[in-house]
Amino acid sequence: MKKILAGYFYRLIRGFEIWVLLAVLLLSTAYMNFSGFNRERFISINLTGEEITEEIRGKDENTYVNIGPDEIDQYRFAGLGVSAYDVYRMEGEVLPKAERDILCRRDKVCFASEEANFIINSVKDSCIMPIILIVLFITLFFGRLFSDGVIKNLIASGLNKRTIYLSSLLFTSILNLVMLAVSIGVVALFCLIYKWHPPVYLPMLLFIVLINFLMALTVSSLVLAVLFASRKKTAAVITGFVVVFSMFFIPYTPAILILEANADGYYEEENERYKEVRDELSVYGMHILEAKFDLLAYSERLYYKDGMEYFPFKVNLPVPVQRGLAIWIYSDHALLRRTGWRDYPLYRDGVYAINASCNVFWSVLFNAAGFMIFKKRELI
Repeated sequence: MKKILAGYFYRLIRGFEIWVLLAVLLLSTAYMNFSGFNRERFISINLTGEEITEEIRGKDENTYVNIGPDEIDQYRFAGLGVSAYDVYRMEGEVLPKAERDILCRRDKVCFASEEANFIINSVKDSCIMPIILIVLFITLFFGRLFSDGVIKNLIASGLNKRTIYLSSLLFTSILNLVMLAVSIGVVALFCLIYKWHPPVYLPMLLFIVLINFLMALTVSSLVLAVLFASRKKTAAVITGFVVVFSMFFIPYTPAILILEANADGYYEEENERYKEVRDELSVYGMHILEAKFDLLAYSERLYYKDGMEYFPFKVNLPVPVQRGLAIWIYSDHALLRRTGWRDYPLYRDGVYAINASCNVFWSVLFNAAGFMIFKKRELI
């Protein structure tokens, strides 16, 4: 295996593909982050120097606050004196009153929640270009190895097909890691350039990085399996880009839409407990409610402090049908990219873990199938 990997890396360094793809990766991720950072004025203010006008909701009327570069930090995470963990869990848990008054009051300006969402989405999006480029790389690099007879010569030299396949899988996995690291490094670099200290809750962000890697591994495993099974670059690249298109351009699976179409909410307008909730909502917004993710219904359920469910709902489908739809939803390797729910409840209540496990399952399945076909076929 070491000799095969050494040969792959030798060809990699001497070939043009990796250098072109790395250049494309750097340019594209830099452009994506430049656009994203400039779009968020509470981040770009350090470079532009332009004032931000923020609306504050009052009981009787709304007021406006002008914020300049010198004052911006007192409204951002860096100057609030709270932990990153509190910023993340405010989207799903009820904070102690002191932290809630800093982070959640609707009559104050606070960008912490927007900052957390932005860094979460930036880390999520760091997988886009690496996944697209690994599809291109596998078809170009390994397609050439097949067309030049390199794979055939490796088998003729006495190396077994399992070693060749596993070496190829390990090689592409290393490249996935390198490209993801470069993409995340670009995000970190832009944080430095814009002098922005985002809220970083490492356990959750590292889990997102892990899922990004596993999603990239799933896609690269499928493309590699198709290429080794068919020895046709066209089949591999078409398969890869169909999967990429579905990941990044199809927002929901049909199972999610079926569940949503069959969910009915019921709400008692005159209930005194709901009136009390509405009074607190006017001060803290949804941050007085705890969110628990209902895995079977694929939805958040919101609860007030005494356990009363706010906007309760039920799914009007038989439980076996719900379970079947849930299996369909959670078997989606790109579920993390398709969900519209808040990230912290998904992380805390196990959806992240399910998605990671799903990607491991598909990677193992694709590689097993690809290797079995590759093992049985004769190279001509």
